Amino acid sequence: MAEVISSHRPLLMGLLASQPTLVADLRWLDQVDSTNALLVSDLSQQAAGAWSIRIATNQTAGRGRQGRSWESPIGSVPISVAVPLSHFESTPSWLSMLTAIALKNSLQKYVSEPIQIKWPNDCLFSSGKFAGILIERTTDHAVIGIGINFFAAPRIASATHLGVTDYLPALADFLLKLADLIELASGLTDEQVRDLVTAELSTIGQQVEVQLTSSEQLVGVATGITDQGALVIDTNLGLVEIVAGDVVHLRPANAS
Repeated sequence: MAEVISSHRPLLMGLLASQPTLVADLRWLDQVDSTNALLVSDLSQQAAGAWSIRIATNQTAGRGRQGRSWESPIGSVPISVAVPLSHFESTPSWLSMLTAIALKNSLQKYVSEPIQIKWPNDCLFSSGKFAGILIERTTDHAVIGIGINFFAAPRIASATHLGVTDYLPALADFLLKLADLIELASGLTDEQVRDLVTAELSTIGQQVEVQLTSSEQLVGVATGITDQGALVIDTNLGLVEIVAGDVVHLRPANAS
């Protein structure tokens, strides 16, 4: 079957003209199974490289964290970006957090309510999640998969959308911010990246509940993150580092 290219592609490339690396290999397809799977396949066949981008108008088999499916209705745009793995090989979790920061800082001007980041990379707007992030590793690259709910959201109770219908400028701003942030972080130590990320997380200082397994929860105050990106929680049993888990913000730690 012939590949169908979306008419959005030349418009987006024009908006990204200030960053040539982002337009060197940018493909926007009308429909794919998964933009991440497509980009991983292209990388394995040496048909893609650093800063190759795959976008789809309609994605039929998207994937989320922990093997969950990610639905992409029209208006929820799936994007996959390949970045060099070298600097983040030992701490790939930084990439998902930096991606969340890029989403927050680039898209805030398009909406009236504040965008917040919940550890590790949940992007929240109006009490709902408007974006999903999934990192997949290849030999030399990390593929960052992002689903942004611009004006439609999956049929999930926790999902919402930004209400941005003319979204190409917002998408371009996000990609430019992502490239800038990753370039900046590539020259920083893990401690410096930790400080950069900590300043953007709304989780820090919150009373939280972490769902570790289907039957195990942990409650405490989120006090910070480690140099490897783990969440540090002050509990009745002392400080605990959380590498993975679903976090619920209960209230600020100083709330009565």
